[in-house]
Amino acid sequence: MEDFDSKQTTSMGEDVRTEAERLGRRVADKIGGAAGVAGEKLDAAVDYVDSTTKVVKDTMNQIRDEGWEGMKKRTLEYTRNEPLYALLIAVSTGMMLGWLTKKR
Repeated sequence: MEDFDSKQTTSMGEDVRTEAERLGRRVADKIGGAAGVAGEKLDAAVDYVDSTTKVVKDTMNQIRDEGWEGMKKRTLEYTRNEPLYALLIAVSTGMMLGWLTKKR
C-alpha cells in the first residue's frame, strides 16, 4: 500500500510541477506582450511630445519675429475667417480668467 501512495504522490507532484511550468510560461508570455505594448505606447508618446515641442518652438519663433503688430494682424485675420471659433475662444478665456481671479 505504501508503494501505491508514493507512486500516486509522485504522479501528483509531477502534475503540479507541469501545470506550474505551463502557468509560468503563460504569465511570462503575457508580461512580455504587455511590456512590448507599453514600450510602443511610450515611443508614440515621446514622438508626440517631440513633435508638439517643435511646433510650439516654431510658433514662438514666428511670434517673436513678427512682433506685436504681426500678432495683431494674425489675430484679426483669424477672427475674420473663423468668427464663431474666435467668439468661443474669447468667451472661454473670459470665463477662465473670471474663475481664476474670483475672490473667495
